[in-house]
Amino acid sequence: MSTIATYMKTGSGSPNRGAQMDQFIMDFSVVNVTQNDIHKIFQCPEDYIVIEAGYEILISGTASATLDLGKAGGTELLSGIALDAAVGTKGAGSAANPVFFSDSDTIDAQVAGATAILGKVRVWWVGCDVTELNTVNDFALTS
Repeated sequence: MSTIATYMKTGSGSPNRGAQMDQFIMDFSVVNVTQNDIHKIFQCPEDYIVIEAGYEILISGTASATLDLGKAGGTELLSGIALDAAVGTKGAGSAANPVFFSDSDTIDAQVAGATAILGKVRVWWVGCDVTELNTVNDFALTS
């Protein structure tokens, strides 16, 4: 029988910079949106990596708009979120394609397809600061 120690990993890095989860609620009854509007929702610091993202429909939209969540300039975390989906609809992006922010940049939400009248969606992401991982080479071999 396995113990918890079997799954524990140790390594180098900054112990003060673990993964963190952030979220943002977009309430379309408060914010007027039109097709192709881009909303900056999170300022990512330099050397930040997003390893997963997701969403939850809190109030169904009244129009057939979709929402894309991603890095400014086109790298998507999630795309085609149907804002008129049923309340409670959830989804998440795969950690297989993390998005790296080498410079300070933003996570943006872009509305496409129609105006999202009413409706509310929560978007979230898990990321971490990897600044020190780029400056320390703990695996160098010496002879």
